[in-house]
Order: sequence, then C-alpha cells, then structure tokens
Amino acid sequence: MITLSDAIKRLREKYALRRPEDPAEAKRAFQKVLERDFNGSMFKEYIVKVRRKGSRLIVSVTHPAIIQELEGISIPLIDAINKELGEKIILDIDFKVVPSK
Repeated sequence: MITLSDAIKRLREKYALRRPEDPAEAKRAFQKVLERDFNGSMFKEYIVKVRRKGSRLIVSVTHPAIIQELEGISIPLIDAINKELGEKIILDIDFKVVPSK
C-alpha cells in the first residue's frame, strides 16, 4: 500500500509540480532580487507587505508613484524571482495602495 505523501511525491515528480511549500520563500526571493538587481533600497520604505497567493505576489505599497515604478520593471522582476527560486513559480505581481501606518 502506498501512502498519501508518496503518491503526492510521485505526482509532483511525474508532472514537474515542484513548488516551494513555504509561501515566505517567494517573499524572500522578491525582497532579495529587488534589493540586489533593481536598487530596492529606494522602494524599501514604501513597501508595506508582500504575500503570495497561488502563482502571484501581492505587494502592498504606500504611494501610487511607487506602483508605476514597480510595474515598469515587473516582467524582469518576475523573471529574476523565478530564477532565484530555481523554477517558474511566480507568474504575475499585483500592486495595491494601502494607507501608511
């Protein structure tokens, strides 16, 4: 008899469904890539929260002008995040304005 975890492991291997179990991994990759490759220090104080929902990242920022800046680099940013993660996990990034604390 095969266990459920073995069955899931086999399905993942067969269909290449490897996704990081830890949702914070994509958040860490986003922050690392933004800082390293895209001069993220100028965005740091405006980014309030980053979370992963399925294959997309939701980035909460405090100023609409920052959203325009980040949307301009979103495609290379997604590519760099996926490269950092080692596989294509993030397909889109949504930006939303939230009030500052």
